[in-house]
Amino acid sequence: TQQEIQEAWEGPIAQKYPEFRANKKESVRQRSSAKHADAVQSPDRKLVTLGNIDITKLLDGGDVNGDGRIDLWEFIAYAMGRRKTPVELLLYDISDGMSKRVSWALLGRQFEAIYHSSVLVFGFEYWYGGCIFKTRPPCTQCFGPPLAKSVAAPLKPSTYIPDIMSVHLGYTMATAKELKKFLGT
Repeated sequence: TQQEIQEAWEGPIAQKYPEFRANKKESVRQRSSAKHADAVQSPDRKLVTLGNIDITKLLDGGDVNGDGRIDLWEFIAYAMGRRKTPVELLLYDISDGMSKRVSWALLGRQFEAIYHSSVLVFGFEYWYGGCIFKTRPPCTQCFGPPLAKSVAAPLKPSTYIPDIMSVHLGYTMATAKELKKFLGT
């Protein structure tokens, strides 16, 4: 009905997610021809829409496991306003390189490091040391600098601090408030 269309354009959901709304003043024909022109100008970018929803933006924001599809639970979480947040692992060598030099003599086998790790999420570093600590990354005063390369795990630049190398674990749809409650911090 006309009222439902009006609510779709101006209702609370449309106001909450304006990035998925097409410009109301453009006609369907103008949007269609503009999208076609974009597709011709940039063939590497796919423009896929469902009504006024840009499906490519939805996929980028809601595809937690990176399989190129959004399952029911990812869609529900995204529709509830949740957004995927990167979860990374920082690796530290608490021996400051000594394990590489003396492990053969002491243990009959060479070890790259004596590892300590922390989880990097929501821009903070969470680590265990008798209880769970929350610090600004990296916690160099506690563990020294994080490893820049490792044979134990593939390291990539952090999405939070590109100068730090981390193991990219995946994404979470949980909120920072839920993590705080779960950890009891």
